[in-house]
Amino acid sequence: MAVAYVERGAGSALTKADVIGFCRGEVASFKIPRHVVFIEARPITASGTIRKVALREDAVRRLLPATAGGD
Repeated sequence: MAVAYVERGAGSALTKADVIGFCRGEVASFKIPRHVVFIEARPITASGTIRKVALREDAVRRLLPATAGGD
């Protein structure tokens, strides 16, 4: 599942359609995100790299349906 996490600048009017439209001309079709999530700030480690695990966990929480029954 391709998800784009986008950090918008102050006052930016960037939309999901803008992001997907840009990707259509720049990346392979299987890499075009199906979902776009706008965030205030990227999760960063102490060394300054992006915490990809945190983004993956957030994507699962936001986009996958909760399991029924609690098992």
